[in-house]
Parts: sequence; structure tokens; C-alpha cells
Amino acid sequence: EQYVTTSGVITGIKPESNSFFIQDFNSTTYSGIYVFDSFQNPVLGNEVDFTAQVEEYYGFTELTDVSSLSVISNGNSLTIKDITTGDLANGCTATGESLEGMLVRISDVSVTQAIIDDQFQEFKVDDGSGECQIDKWMFDGEEWIDPSLGQEFASITGLVGYGYPGVFEILPRTMSDIVLCPTCPVADAGNDQGVGLEVTVILDGSSSYDPDGSIIAYEWTQLSGTAV
Repeated sequence: EQYVTTSGVITGIKPESNSFFIQDFNSTTYSGIYVFDSFQNPVLGNEVDFTAQVEEYYGFTELTDVSSLSVISNGNSLTIKDITTGDLANGCTATGESLEGMLVRISDVSVTQAIIDDQFQEFKVDDGSGECQIDKWMFDGEEWIDPSLGQEFASITGLVGYGYPGVFEILPRTMSDIVLCPTCPVADAGNDQGVGLEVTVILDGSSSYDPDGSIIAYEWTQLSGTAV
């Protein structure tokens, strides 16, 4: 067992939990970590000092068994580190490891994989440098976003976690961490449908919209399955 005494500013609090992330803003890498705890009362922006045990939980470094927590200061500003999606691409890399637990932002990204898992509801985005996974694990909002394939975002901010299947990912905290592209059209292909052979299917994209004005055309692309 290894115990450490550390300090940092609270950058995110897990919903319905007393667990939180802290970060030392004096460093630009290897400066954030997740604190798994059930007894403290963390406040966003508080700088805290405490002793805890270091653990590796399925490849994710975290602090547990927190004791002697004290608040050094409050109302601290949170500095966001701008990165590329490629910095978190390609599984467990040295670059991703250096950003684990930190508050980061990616910009000008488009969705390369829509949500395919109803339980964890991850999706993937790319700014041209490599795919990055977005996960709702830290999201404290009423409704998680359900993006369309190809949808564009001006930016996505969040904490760097480590999730299934062995990839670093960004964990937005609230809806304000997710900024839609203000001028990009948004495609909505309607609800998923399951039908039998030789059954007529109606595709309805009428919920799609263009913030700049009227949609001038629709185009459908088949992504998988038997060609129709």
C-alpha cells in the first residue's frame, strides 16, 4: 500500500457521489487525478490538501481512503488545457497517460461514431488527428447528448478518464462543456427501426435543421448491412 499527501484544485465532482477530480495548475502534464471517496463534501474550485492511498483501478489511477482533508482556498479559476483528439487516440499511450485526470478541451470536431451502447452511451469524435471517445460518466445534466454521425461541435471540454475498451476519454461535466457548431447543419435520421424482409420503410429526416437557414437537400448513406 502506498499513501501520499497531495493538494490540488477540485475540477469536477461525480454526480450523486462525493468523488471528485483535482488538478495542480502549476504543471501542464501529469497534474490531474481522480479521488474516489464517499465521505468528503467537495466543492468545485476549492483547493484542498489531504492524505490518500494510491490505487490502479483497471488501468485508471485514483486516490482512495481519503483522510485529513482541509480546504486551502476557494473560488479558484479552472484553467483548461487545449489538446487534439489525437492526443487521446490509439488506446493507452504515453501522451494520454500524461493527460489523465486533467481538464482539457478539443475543438472543431465531428462525430465519427454515434452512440451504440445504451448503457454507457459513449460516442467518438475526430478533429482530423485521430478518434477520441466521449463518455457521460461525469455528466451532471438532465439529458445526455445523442449526436448524429457527422455532427460537428465547436468544442468539447471535460476531464480525461480511462474507460472501456482500454482508451483514454473525455468526460464532460455539464451541458455547458459541450458547444455545438453555431453554423453547422444537424442531421437527425429519426428513431432506429427494426423491420423484416420486403417491408417498406419510411425514412424521416424532417427533424434535421440548419441554424443558418433552410435545409436545401437531404442525402442518405447506408453504413452497413445488405445493400438496399
